[in-house]
Amino acid sequence: MGDDRICEHVSRASRFELASLLVDRLGSPTNLAAALGITEMAVRKWLLRLTHPSNVNLSKMIEIAAGLDAGQLNEIIRDDLAKHQAGFARMEG
Repeated sequence: MGDDRICEHVSRASRFELASLLVDRLGSPTNLAAALGITEMAVRKWLLRLTHPSNVNLSKMIEIAAGLDAGQLNEIIRDDLAKHQAGFARMEG
C-alpha cells in the first residue's frame, strides 16, 4: 500500500489529478473502480470534483500508479509538495 504519511499531505487537486491519470491509464472509470474495489459512481464523483479520494483510496491509487506510470506519479506528488513548501515559505516571510 502507499505511504499513509504522504497521503495526509496530498491536496485535493492532486488527488483529482491522480484519479484522472489512472482513468486514462486503465481505460475507464469502471476499470479504476474495479482496481480499487469501489463503485464506478465514486470514481465519477472524483472526476467531477464533487468529492475526493479518501486516504485509504489514495494509498491504493499511489500503489497502482507506481506500477503504471511512476514518473507521472512522482511529478504529481513532488509538484504538490513543492506548492506546500512555497506556502510555508510565504508564511515565514
